[in-house]
Amino acid sequence: MYVEEWIYDKDDESAKGIVTFLPFRTTPDPLAPTMMGLHVQPSRPAVEVYLATGRTTAEPFALVNVGSEPFAYTVASDAAWLSLGRATGTVPVLEADEVGLTLDASGLATGVYQTTVTVNGPDGPAASVPVTLIVTGQPTHRLYLPITMR
Repeated sequence: MYVEEWIYDKDDESAKGIVTFLPFRTTPDPLAPTMMGLHVQPSRPAVEVYLATGRTTAEPFALVNVGSEPFAYTVASDAAWLSLGRATGTVPVLEADEVGLTLDASGLATGVYQTTVTVNGPDGPAASVPVTLIVTGQPTHRLYLPITMR
């Protein structure tokens, strides 16, 4: 089930709790907001990635159909450092299609690089998602510290 794939809970890590998302709709909700009135929505409104020079990373990116008919699409970007896992496809009603993005900092100098991933449907441009790649000179390490309260 698509919704469950995006929830990180006890099924993914035993220390987490269970997320309950039932009941869920099996038909489109005519009152549900859509992004700019669109029938297909990107799973992320924007993508921002920190990457060390010479490194490559894959980022999840899907298209979700909130309309009442299947949605045929093409996805494009003009940045050489960004490649698409899938450039064309069809999203069934109330389902998602994983496109996937790969960002490659090989040969890039330290700095900020920006582009746009454009999703086109049968009637022209459907959505634009900004993608920012911040190339660092050194590998980036994230440190997560637990917060305790007394």
